[in-house]
Amino acid sequence: MANQVAGTVDTTIQVACAEYEKGRAVANAVIATGLLPSDVGGKVSAIEAYGDAACAKPPSGDALSTAIWLGTLVGQIVTLTSAPPPAPAQS
Repeated sequence: MANQVAGTVDTTIQVACAEYEKGRAVANAVIATGLLPSDVGGKVSAIEAYGDAACAKPPSGDALSTAIWLGTLVGQIVTLTSAPPPAPAQS
């Protein structure tokens, strides 16, 4: 039974990290275009630091909560990188 639970935890975190990596890759590609304000890259990097750390060494405890949290990080990254560019200044 303990092995089944450990396997479920591992699988849950692996799936969440794979989805996080997809979102991370898309966000980094969007940032690389240079079309977003310069501060967006810094904000995304800060968020990615948490996601990268969680996937490199998942915290002990509730794997489902960690997976949900990683999904929230992806949502934050998507929100930052999909915001419309600021309108040009009118004279």
